[in-house]
Amino acid sequence: MLNIKTPYRVSLVGGGTDFKEWYNYNDGGVISFSIDKFVHIILRELPKTYKYNYRIRYVQNEEVNNKNKIKHKVIRELLNKEKINSRLDITYIGEFPARSGLGSSSAFTVGLINGIYSLCKKKNLNKKDLSTKAMYFEQNVLKEKVGSQDQIIASYGGLNKIIFKKNNFVCKKIILDKVIEKKITDSLFLVWTGLSRNAEKIETKKFSNFSDKKVILTSTFELVNETENCLKNKNNIIKNLGKILNEQWRLKKSIDPIVSNDKIDEIYQSAVNAGASGGKLLGAGAGGFFLFLVEEDRQKNFLNKMKKYFIQSVKISYDGSKIIQI
Repeated sequence: MLNIKTPYRVSLVGGGTDFKEWYNYNDGGVISFSIDKFVHIILRELPKTYKYNYRIRYVQNEEVNNKNKIKHKVIRELLNKEKINSRLDITYIGEFPARSGLGSSSAFTVGLINGIYSLCKKKNLNKKDLSTKAMYFEQNVLKEKVGSQDQIIASYGGLNKIIFKKNNFVCKKIILDKVIEKKITDSLFLVWTGLSRNAEKIETKKFSNFSDKKVILTSTFELVNETENCLKNKNNIIKNLGKILNEQWRLKKSIDPIVSNDKIDEIYQSAVNAGASGGKLLGAGAGGFFLFLVEEDRQKNFLNKMKKYFIQSVKISYDGSKIIQI
């Protein structure tokens, strides 16, 4: 029995430029990191004592004999694509809700591919192959309107600068000075908007025509190198990184009105008024989690003023999708 433990991610800057429709023709890149919260997939071969061939547990319970009868689209299509005929027991447990802007869909896909290859094909995938297979599967088999950073961060783990090339990518791990790392990780707070959304529908509306977004996405890409340089400087790191997040949020909102709404704008302004140095909504927009950076001497006031919201502190995690024998 396997527990495939795959991290959620936080994207700092560059979101939108990680869509192949953009980076196959323009400069694309992001800085993102995995966090210490995870998607777990418990996977085993189903014993023959069960009268069905597939037992699947998520928000629904499925017990079927024919894999084509599986309702969970990702599981069904992946088993078909990889020609998996083993009897399987699959249980999904997420530490955060789905559709929350933390890359849960890609984390699930990465974890499932990782586990299926290990259990059924007796093969361990390297991080590049794992992320490439997950990207291809989501974008070409499921034909979803999704970018390419989530699959990479879920596979590699850690804090990374990812530069996208035509039909390829380069993932460069960013090694933080220990003082800078502590300042950043001690300042990270996720704030739940209370709103869930379908990321694919949001992204489809936002990026129906990439040529219309050229100025915005070019400015978005420019933040990648600026952020990398910021992460090397100890002086006023939280204040300076907060400014970058604020600019990323401004650019993100300018892509399409669907990204924000009155409630989301209210949460952002409340957080800034309560002492946050900066922040941005994670994921596609229209709901999910905000990321805020709050300096230590302002955290007590921040937590008090924002107490009506669910707030979660997080750290950078350094393991990508990991298989644990149970």
